[in-house]
Amino acid sequence: MGKSEKKHGKGRLDHYYRLAKEKGYRARSSFKIVQINQKFGHFLEKSKVVIDLCAAPGSWCQVASQLCPVSSLIIGVDLAAIKPLPNVITFVSDITTEHCRAQLRQHMKTWKADTVMHDGAPNVGMAWAQDAFTQSELVLQSLKLAVEFLTQGGTFVTKVFRSKDYNNLMWVFQQFFDKVEATKPPSSRNVSAEIFVVCRGFKAPKKIDPRLLDPKSVFEELADETPNYEDKVFNPEKKKRKRDGYTEGDYTLYHTVTAMEFIKTDDPISILGSKNKIIFDEKVETELKPVKKLPQTTDEILECFLDLKVLGKKDFRHILKWRLAARELLKVTGADDEDDKDEVEVEPIDEEEQIEKELSSLQEKEKAKKKREKRRANERKQKEIERMQMNMTTPMDIGIDAGQQEQSLFNLKVAERSGKLNSLTKGKKAMVFDNDPGELDNEGESDYDTDNADEDLEAELDNMYNAYKERRNERDAEFKAKKLREANDNEWYGITDTNHEGSDYDNEEYINGDDNDVSSDDEDDDESINKLISTLEKKTKEGHLSRKAAVFFNDPIFDGLDDTVIESKPKIEEIVSEAEEEVEEKTHNGFESSDEEDESNKDFEVVPNDGNSWDSEDEDNKGSNIDIVTAEAMTLAHSIALKQKSKHDIIDEGYNRTSFRDRDGLPDWFIEDEDRHSKFSKPITKEAVETIKAKLKAFNDRPIKKVAEAQARKKYKASQRLEKLKKKSDLINEDDGRSEKEKASDIQKLLRKATKKKERPKVTVVAARGFNRGVSGRPKGVKGRYKMVDGTMKKEQRSLKRIKKKMS
Repeated sequence: MGKSEKKHGKGRLDHYYRLAKEKGYRARSSFKIVQINQKFGHFLEKSKVVIDLCAAPGSWCQVASQLCPVSSLIIGVDLAAIKPLPNVITFVSDITTEHCRAQLRQHMKTWKADTVMHDGAPNVGMAWAQDAFTQSELVLQSLKLAVEFLTQGGTFVTKVFRSKDYNNLMWVFQQFFDKVEATKPPSSRNVSAEIFVVCRGFKAPKKIDPRLLDPKSVFEELADETPNYEDKVFNPEKKKRKRDGYTEGDYTLYHTVTAMEFIKTDDPISILGSKNKIIFDEKVETELKPVKKLPQTTDEILECFLDLKVLGKKDFRHILKWRLAARELLKVTGADDEDDKDEVEVEPIDEEEQIEKELSSLQEKEKAKKKREKRRANERKQKEIERMQMNMTTPMDIGIDAGQQEQSLFNLKVAERSGKLNSLTKGKKAMVFDNDPGELDNEGESDYDTDNADEDLEAELDNMYNAYKERRNERDAEFKAKKLREANDNEWYGITDTNHEGSDYDNEEYINGDDNDVSSDDEDDDESINKLISTLEKKTKEGHLSRKAAVFFNDPIFDGLDDTVIESKPKIEEIVSEAEEEVEEKTHNGFESSDEEDESNKDFEVVPNDGNSWDSEDEDNKGSNIDIVTAEAMTLAHSIALKQKSKHDIIDEGYNRTSFRDRDGLPDWFIEDEDRHSKFSKPITKEAVETIKAKLKAFNDRPIKKVAEAQARKKYKASQRLEKLKKKSDLINEDDGRSEKEKASDIQKLLRKATKKKERPKVTVVAARGFNRGVSGRPKGVKGRYKMVDGTMKKEQRSLKRIKKKMS
């Protein structure tokens, strides 16, 4: 059984009571304001003027004098005398009187208080409700003084009892302060009903409603609401129990009413909701005899009269209908009947007024119709915009305004100037020209519609595929890295006749002819068409290395292969020369390409070219940066170094059955799928694999960053010590007053001192026995590092040695 907390005598002398005695506080309540001050931003340390209401015995004033600045003004008020405190002004007065207000004005003069504290309570008796109300009145009086003397942004701390007036007080506090918070500090006893309210940010209103500080207005009890009998009758299933006790003067739970009273009443709903039984006795009330003979007076109705609390909505309706029939039979008149008898006179409406009403109604209908149509049009437009943003449809109205003017929808001259002429020859909608450009086949409308539908379907598929790849790249980092690796590894799988990215074709050097303007627009268009046709014919004939493959073959490792060149292959030389013409450098960071080729590649025929060519320095740098990291690359490097393969052999191996496949008009997803499944595996050797493994092992065996930094620091410190040693030895050698033997001995001493290792301090072992048994902290007489040992640790060491011996 746990000990019950005592409320009297020594049971109240808890931890905070003893702590207050030790620290010299006058009461344990000092810790309440200390904890409140710590929780709410240390407002006492910022207060220059503090007022403590109901301050006896002065514990809160004592804390304020310690925490507030030295030059602060602290005033304490109470009905009981307070013993003097340093830097505290105290006087005896009642806070509810005008004398207290005058004394405060006299001491404060023109100053305003930063903090007002109130820890007062009435003399508690046996009537808790009366004591709680008196405490609430006291709090309201202290608030009245605080409102008068507080500065703007000030703080008010008060004690409040938990009672039914608590919410009213909190509402009043919120009218005067920005932040109102209730707290119960740990030093407050759990059995106590007190809580503390901290009000911060005083608003300092210019005008104050006196009702806010009047106890009669603040604590006025509101009248009880009229019970909702209609809800009880028409929604009997949703009854909520309200534990408010009995009605004053009515201590019974069972109420009855006679049938005649129910019939004659003007408020039958309240009777059905508040009564338990309707007494129907025709012997007592002779007026009910004709009512008994009514067809509505059934046995079911009489049974319903016996217990109204268990009836449902349907039963109450039957009872109300029975009442109306009984009132009609007995000719009972009431307020409802008089209202029904009142006749409403309807004035005739003129024809003009009727026409105006009809016109206004038609106008309103038309406005509503236009509003609905406008809303629907906006919704359709919004949906179309969303579909276009999600690439779910193709905008068909783009270019209509341009087509209505003299210019055509498409102009080859504009395409040539923009540098996108070559990109038009690729893709799904490439333009195809016959030898006779003037003849065009006119197909039927049905075929045209079919082609448009097919093209739209292909475009939608391509958009969906691109969106799928973007989602994969965003969601899966491994997929993105794989795509980058595949882009770098395409050069290993042969020579292709197209560039997948299509970015290297955007230069104007592939377009034959000048780009100068001609006076006639028709001549410009014809010239552009001829350029486009010649470009198409040229692309079908040429096969070239990709850009990254050309960078790879320009590596210095391929130099010096002139002896292995077979001169009896003119076709290969032509192909190589054409490939050399096609290779381009995609400029990075705005660098311009040079006009000179790298002279180190002697196997390639030097062809004059006015277009973009590589910068020799940039090329050498790129060639030196290539690292061999795969077994295939190492195998190829070995074969080149051992003169097993020449450059022409490597180029010849790059041609295969998939090199010159027709890609025009094929979708991207199909081309990527074909490229993924048409790669040929390159042969690798065991030596190449071992070399790559050794390279990776050496790469992985590198020390981590911290270890490398530590080694570098150690090396740097050693070099610094060596420099100091050299300087000291030079000074010794330059000293003419010493002999050579003395110089040598001094230098040897310096060397021994520099190479001497610092000995680590030994750990002192202290046995936990005698005076050291149960010692917490450092034992007496022990300096430096130490270790406490006892018999248990000795046994553990023995057992570990025994286990280790068995395992071995």
